[in-house]
Amino acid sequence: MKRKRMFLPTILLLTICLFNFKVNANINDARNNRQAISRGPQLVSYAKRFLGIRYKWSGQSPSGFDCSGFTSYVFKSFGIELPHSSYGQFTSGQKILKSQLLPGDLVFFQTSKRGISHVGIYIGNGKFIHASSGKGYVTITSLSEPYYLKRYRGAVRVLR
Repeated sequence: MKRKRMFLPTILLLTICLFNFKVNANINDARNNRQAISRGPQLVSYAKRFLGIRYKWSGQSPSGFDCSGFTSYVFKSFGIELPHSSYGQFTSGQKILKSQLLPGDLVFFQTSKRGISHVGIYIGNGKFIHASSGKGYVTITSLSEPYYLKRYRGAVRVLR
């Protein structure tokens, strides 16, 4: 009988703890989304200042950017350090679905056989800004453009 009396309060306590954990996780997710919503447009506006800057392999300054150099430069201006590699950036944040994209999220593509090899910043309305080696400069492109649609591999939220 004693075991049954101990078992029920233990189950009740565990249930309460799990519920509190889930509520706190949801509250933190909501806070992160609010911050992403508020800082994302500012980040996008800043990124657009570099439209037309030439593409430069391994470039990470306004004298020339490669894709991950561009994204790391923009995010660094907002106090967020990102690695200078598209794959490194892919593993740096919270994975999100395409349907959850907000301005300021990072979008990733496989443009070569070696996996994640291109990154850009989602700007809203199905478009992203990136340093394009094909175009030779920082540009805005639609995610539905066939080349990128076929190569899309995921998105990450690093704004918190």
